[in-house]
Amino acid sequence: MSSFFEGQYRRTPEQNLSGVNYTESREQFLHRAHLERQKREDNRRRFLCSIKIQSFVRSYLVRKRIKQKEREEFAQILSANKNSVTLDTLNILTRKLLFFYHPETDHNYLISVSKLLLDKQFKATIVELTFYGPPTNTVWSLRTRKLLLLNLMLMRDKAGVKEFNNTVSLRLLEVFTKFDEIERYFSQQCHKQDMQTIRCQFINLLKYLIQNRFYAHLRVLLDAKVPPLLEPTTTPPTPLSQCLFDLLVTPLGLIGPSQTCDPHYSVLVMEELIRHIVLEPMTEPIKLYILPSLSHLNSFPYQTFIQTIHSNMKKNIRYTTGSSPSDTSPSSNNWLSNVNLLYALLSLDNSQTYLTNQSLDLNQVSAHLFVLGHASSQLVRLSRLSEDEEEEGRGGDEEQSVGGGGGEDWDMEKGGHLTRNEEQLLLECCTTLNENRFVQGVLSVVDRFHHQEQVLQPLCQLCHHLLMSHKLACHRFRLLHMLALNHKFIRSLYNLSISIEQKAVFSTTSTTTLLAVISRGSQTNYTETQQIVPLLATFCSLFSLLVTTLHDTEFYADPTESATQSAGLTQEQLFTNQGGSSIQENKMPFSLVELFSMTSVFKNVVLGLIELAYPDSRLKDTQYRHHSNSSSTSKSMVAMWCHLFKSLVSLLRQLHSRDSRRRFTPSDAHWCCPQLSGLLGSGFDQPGSLSLRQRERQNMYRPFHGLPNLTREELEDGPPLSTKEIRTLTILHEVPFLVGFQERVLVFQRVVLRDKMNHQSRASFLQGPQIQISVRRNYIYEDAFDKLSPENEPELRHVMRVQLINAVGLDEAGIDGGGLFREFLSELLKTAFDPKLGFFKLTEDNLLYPNPGVGVIHNDYLKHYYFIGRMLGKALYENLLVELPLADLFLSKLVSRHADVDIHHLATLDAMLYRNLLYLKHYEDVTDLGLDFTVLCDELGERRIIELKPQGSNIPVTNVNRIEYIHLVADYYLNRRIRAQCNAFKQGLSDVIPPAWLQMFNSRELQTLISGAEIRVDLEDLRAHTAYLGGYTSDHATIQMFWEVVNKFTDSQRRALLKFVTSCSRPPLLGFKELDPPFGIQLINAEDRLPSASTCMNLLKLPKFQDQEKLRERLVYAISSDCGFELS
Repeated sequence: MSSFFEGQYRRTPEQNLSGVNYTESREQFLHRAHLERQKREDNRRRFLCSIKIQSFVRSYLVRKRIKQKEREEFAQILSANKNSVTLDTLNILTRKLLFFYHPETDHNYLISVSKLLLDKQFKATIVELTFYGPPTNTVWSLRTRKLLLLNLMLMRDKAGVKEFNNTVSLRLLEVFTKFDEIERYFSQQCHKQDMQTIRCQFINLLKYLIQNRFYAHLRVLLDAKVPPLLEPTTTPPTPLSQCLFDLLVTPLGLIGPSQTCDPHYSVLVMEELIRHIVLEPMTEPIKLYILPSLSHLNSFPYQTFIQTIHSNMKKNIRYTTGSSPSDTSPSSNNWLSNVNLLYALLSLDNSQTYLTNQSLDLNQVSAHLFVLGHASSQLVRLSRLSEDEEEEGRGGDEEQSVGGGGGEDWDMEKGGHLTRNEEQLLLECCTTLNENRFVQGVLSVVDRFHHQEQVLQPLCQLCHHLLMSHKLACHRFRLLHMLALNHKFIRSLYNLSISIEQKAVFSTTSTTTLLAVISRGSQTNYTETQQIVPLLATFCSLFSLLVTTLHDTEFYADPTESATQSAGLTQEQLFTNQGGSSIQENKMPFSLVELFSMTSVFKNVVLGLIELAYPDSRLKDTQYRHHSNSSSTSKSMVAMWCHLFKSLVSLLRQLHSRDSRRRFTPSDAHWCCPQLSGLLGSGFDQPGSLSLRQRERQNMYRPFHGLPNLTREELEDGPPLSTKEIRTLTILHEVPFLVGFQERVLVFQRVVLRDKMNHQSRASFLQGPQIQISVRRNYIYEDAFDKLSPENEPELRHVMRVQLINAVGLDEAGIDGGGLFREFLSELLKTAFDPKLGFFKLTEDNLLYPNPGVGVIHNDYLKHYYFIGRMLGKALYENLLVELPLADLFLSKLVSRHADVDIHHLATLDAMLYRNLLYLKHYEDVTDLGLDFTVLCDELGERRIIELKPQGSNIPVTNVNRIEYIHLVADYYLNRRIRAQCNAFKQGLSDVIPPAWLQMFNSRELQTLISGAEIRVDLEDLRAHTAYLGGYTSDHATIQMFWEVVNKFTDSQRRALLKFVTSCSRPPLLGFKELDPPFGIQLINAEDRLPSASTCMNLLKLPKFQDQEKLRERLVYAISSDCGFELS
């Protein structure tokens, strides 16, 4: 009954104060009913929750009261039986302790019971009850496990307390976890079958401890109790350290094929050991004491260690479908990529002889390589360190990556910045991977299983991570260098790369190779990417390294070359082999036919990679679903795809360079891709297309990173590049040889023309910004050098007007409308490149290259080379052909992304020295020659001894270091002597023409661009593009006779005529329609005069001859006299 009852038992009517006209609507009624139901439900839940809380509180209070009661009874029993404890009393004490134990208040009681268990009176009995008790009574077996775990946890909690004495707890753990002593105790009184039961009980005890974080507690004790160490050691620093190590290895001793009690025991022990000892952050006790001690432990189950990691990595990969290991943070429980795991994996194989074990089968070898391949992914994080190291030494001629510098492609999700400890661990891992024992182990595996995909795939993953860890990985890691020289391995990689197929979803008969998928520009999933990218990138990097070590005759495996019998061997084999014919097959891993096929495949793969690197910003409907599925993985794959692209491009460049020197393909048409024929022409016709300088904006568009977000300042320079423009620029920058030469020239001329519109469109005749200079004809170089210096004329792309001054100091007649400038520039370049001036020398083939001894002649020679480079750039800018026979080594430096050229160019500079170096490479005993690391330099009679390396005069050349000597000598003559001159010349050239545009061409093509094509003079083309002046027409009788005479000329006479009129014997590259001004013939009303020419206007002044023979005689005399304007 309610306490508020006042005697009123009738229900009073409800008062409605809203008025008599208020009626509740249907919606309001439903809403009110809903609120009332919700209120009743809340009250019901609140009531049930209060019951649970009250039950829990009552339960807790009851337990607390009972535990306190048991604790008091425990204290009374222990106090009453201090000196006369029986087994029954111990049984009671143990039972009560396990019930009420709390680590903060009862640890002293735990120590007391532990002492009783270790007492001689009970020790044997308790051991027997624990491991050999009756099957119906397992109480003591369970109690012992719990007591051991409590003691271990007590030691962990008190690890930082100096006053705590852990002797009793440690001794109890030792007694019940040393199986050797337990086995020795029972062996005298038990049968063999009973011993197996005891062994199973012991395993169950260890299993219970391990399942309850045995290794986690032990890890805390090791970190706290092992004293600081200075270096790795297997000697225990303290007795306590030895005891803890014994506890750690006790569960490992029962792992093996003889253990049949519990098939999951081995996996459990090894997983817990790895999880808490290996994967946790590496501390000093683990690194310097535990891991070295485990590696020297004969009973350590390294094979089980590998198999456990392998199975867990496989499990993690299945669970992380659609993402890569680098997506996960480097947490301590990451099995796929962990710095500590890689370090432990290499450290525990102390002698690095695991892979050399011939008894290992294919599955064991592949499992080990699989673990190494995935664990080594952390090495990629070292790439950021290598970038920082090389940043200061990076030169302007160093190769730049697509869309940026060399290393920012790898600045991605690598798990954050390295700590100092992680960095040190990874560097030590690199040292171990570089040891000869490890390399020999991998090579032995390759010799046995080089044809097995399950070995090649993980090995390539390891190599791929090594390659990505440092820009010079091929030279830093002996493993990569040795694998590059292993032809079986290289061939197997290539065959596997081109044969891996994409799994068909709906069809089982039709298959497509992954290379074909990439060639189409189609995205691959995570599994396919992990299959093909490391494999192909490793092949390209290693084969590229091999190609660089081969001489041309070795590359083409010419059997007639006796000097190349040692090709393809390691350095050790090279010095011991004497050139026997048995090594003929070791020159190259591929035939020329296979190289032809390889380049055909790879050039399409590069184009597909460019499409993947710069995808369309607007996806088609059919691409949307696939892109949405792969977008989550693309970020983590950026580094892999970028490295593959760079490796593949580098290999293609090397193969194309070899093909340019000596063909293994039918023609240049092999390298040209038909699908690019219409891409470039249309891409540069639009008004918004790239200008000469806008090419630099490509650096903002990093491959595989998507479109950048441009700032307002960047947008002011112009609209963002379209996907087509970015792809086109990437092709021209990375693989220009895939586009026909004439089409590239057309692109170059269109870009230059567009730049001219910006700089010269306002410079109409005698108006607008222009350069006006007066030069003396007899001192044309000196005056031009002074007046066209960067200080006087910083911008050389403006229109230039020239006034020539004759020998008596008077201005020559005429106003420069373009012809005088062309004559001036042509004569200036001929004078500048004249060897008599001292800036250039002639090779044995009469080709020009910078004079190494120019410093003896000119003090400020670098300014002159800069000036000459600007003038040549101006000639290219104005499309002026100048007949300059430049040496291939010099042209290669101008178009190369690197400042240096290789030894192959030495044959064109000094053929005798080149032959001597090749002979030295295969000489039996180099010490007989008495060479050292110096060269004798003779510059205009001044002799100097140059050391090729520090203290080179004291270092003799031997069979071991002769390869280094050969390359240093070649480097001195090809690079060191003329490096400053070439750099200054290239800087001047770049001031007018950005180097990125010249890098579209190779050295031979640049020579053609400068001097014209080495082709026959097309008379029909010349006649079709000839202008007639002064009264001549195409139907004039003299003109008809002229063309009949020229038609009967030999090609050399036609070239002489062309040189007579235009000052260049070579026809324009794209035909005479490109000649500016056009070829012209002007009437001279004087038959008794010789034909003359005005080379500045490309004009032939032809008298009106009536006789064809007389015309021929006078014309041949004129073009043979090497005279021009002065004849008129």
